[in-house]
Amino acid sequence: VELKESNEFLVNVGANVAVSKSTQQVIEIIDKQMNEIQEIHEKLDDNIIKVMDRINELMEELKNVQ
Repeated sequence: VELKESNEFLVNVGANVAVSKSTQQVIEIIDKQMNEIQEIHEKLDDNIIKVMDRINELMEELKNVQ
């Protein structure tokens, strides 16, 4: 198998459909996806903190009931 330099890539866009994209377009797509993943990660971190805070509140309430 010989790998040759290419300026275009096939990118899966869903529903078993692939389109040809330039190197720059692929870089932009990957950058956008990485930013989206980072945003989701930050939201998940925030939600985990909120849930942990609520758990701690409920544990304190339970201690006061007993």
